[in-house]
Amino acid sequence: MAHALTTATLTKRTGKESFEKIMDKTTGILSESFVNKIDDIPVIRLVKIRRGNIIKLFRKLGSG
Repeated sequence: MAHALTTATLTKRTGKESFEKIMDKTTGILSESFVNKIDDIPVIRLVKIRRGNIIKLFRKLGSG
């Protein structure tokens, strides 16, 4: 999955929040990843926009 994302177009860091916008040049999919530290637990929210459809995937980063 991550290997398909070829170019990071924007990276911003603000305090505990990290924002990264990645454009896949092959498929034209725009992905936005928000990494937040909530109660000292890193949480990723991945938003994929493709053909107007928004898919939200929430997952907690573990030690495994």
